[in-house]
Amino acid sequence: MEAKSTSELFNIYDGIGRFSEGLTVAQKGNMRIFIYPDGTPAFEAVFSEALPFSEGLAAVKTGEEWVYIGHNGKPAFEGRYAKANSFSCGTAQVKDGKWFTIIDHYGKRVENFPPQPL
Repeated sequence: MEAKSTSELFNIYDGIGRFSEGLTVAQKGNMRIFIYPDGTPAFEAVFSEALPFSEGLAAVKTGEEWVYIGHNGKPAFEGRYAKANSFSCGTAQVKDGKWFTIIDHYGKRVENFPPQPL
């Protein structure tokens, strides 16, 4: 697989994100997919919104919910959220119903960061 230039990728996709962990989010119409540097899809899953991979996980929106996926395109854990952010230093901020909280890589709430109301 030979990497394509950014201009070559823009000939295939409507939008291209930054590469992170070997993949980037590419937009085609209203769909978001993850691609390799050569432009080929990393997996079949398609999303309405997607954030770049960070610490092995990416937040993606399917329907009205955000989930975290691994590099195989499958959910990393069962959590579903109203909003999700990228992982940094082992945690990510999510909105679960009316509350914002901090989760770890397993989707478990980090106890020393209690949820805060809006």
